[in-house]
Amino acid sequence: MNTKKISMKINPADIRPLVMHSISQVVLRHSNLYAHKVERLQASINSGYRRQILESLKEIYEVYDNTKKELDNLVPLILELEEALPPGAEVLKDSLDLKEDGFGVDGGSK
Repeated sequence: MNTKKISMKINPADIRPLVMHSISQVVLRHSNLYAHKVERLQASINSGYRRQILESLKEIYEVYDNTKKELDNLVPLILELEEALPPGAEVLKDSLDLKEDGFGVDGGSK
C-alpha cells in the first residue's frame, strides 16, 4: 500500500464531500482488485491444485487487509466532520435561569 501524508486547509463545507470521495475511491479501487483476485481463485479451483487455491485465498485476504488499512487512514479526516443533527432537531441555547422541573427538581443553585 502506497500512501502519502498531506496537510491542507479547506473550507469546512468541503470536508464531507472530500470524505465521501475518498471512501468511494478506496472502495472502487479495491473492488476492482477483489474481482480480479476472485477470477484467479476460480481459475485455481478449476485447475485442482490446492496450493494455487490457497495462494489465491491469501491474495484475497490481502485485498481486504489493505482495504481496511486505507479506510483506517481516513479516520482523522472523518473526525473533522461536524456532527449532523437529526432531521427536525432543535438547537437549544444554554440558560442560566434554571427553574424547578415537573419532578420537583431544581437546578441545584440555592
